[in-house]
Amino acid sequence: MNEIGKLINEFKGLRSDNTHRDASFDLCFYYFQTNKKHVAEKDYLEKSCLYLWSYLSSWGMLRGSSRLLEKSPASLKPLIKHIQNYSNVWDIDVDKYTDENINKLIAEYKEIEKILKEKILEKLPTCTLVTKIMLGVYGNVPAFDVNFTATLKKEYEGKCSSTVFNTKSLKCIKDLYDKHKDEFNQEIKVLNFENKETELQYTKAKLVDMYGFQKEFKERINNLKNE
Repeated sequence: MNEIGKLINEFKGLRSDNTHRDASFDLCFYYFQTNKKHVAEKDYLEKSCLYLWSYLSSWGMLRGSSRLLEKSPASLKPLIKHIQNYSNVWDIDVDKYTDENINKLIAEYKEIEKILKEKILEKLPTCTLVTKIMLGVYGNVPAFDVNFTATLKKEYEGKCSSTVFNTKSLKCIKDLYDKHKDEFNQEIKVLNFENKETELQYTKAKLVDMYGFQKEFKERINNLKNE
């Protein structure tokens, strides 16, 4: 097993059960994937807002100077309504990053960005926030956080702007996947609220996200130890 496989397994090991922080992704992803046609309906809307809010909070999007700190889960209603009624990116994964699908992902990114800016935050959201929403709901892109983008930058120095969600960065992610398909095709079952493995699996984009995060995170820890 090469470095990618080892890092994914290490990250997987952190999620020993659904009480660990990393399983916040599982709970959110499972909810939206199994209720995608209903998330904005009357009997689902409150739960949809709460699931997404909980995941974003657990994954660091309600800390520091985040404008979400000034909001409640109910503020996400416009976003949830969009996710049910207008999204066409549910079935896209890294192995399907064709030019057409990349354009769809970018359009969805811009739509979420617009909703957050105009109806929720009243300011331009970070790329990290938008991509964490797309990862937690659709599982179709990695989260562009500080660790993942640092890994992408080192892998593709000069070939893409790792902190910008655009055609170049998505094609770099596709290239990374294509070069290491065997490692990124691992089967990891999604855990549900009862702590049981479900029929859903982590997407390939999620596995790329796990690798990118874990690689940079470990390097930073090792550098601190050596100082």
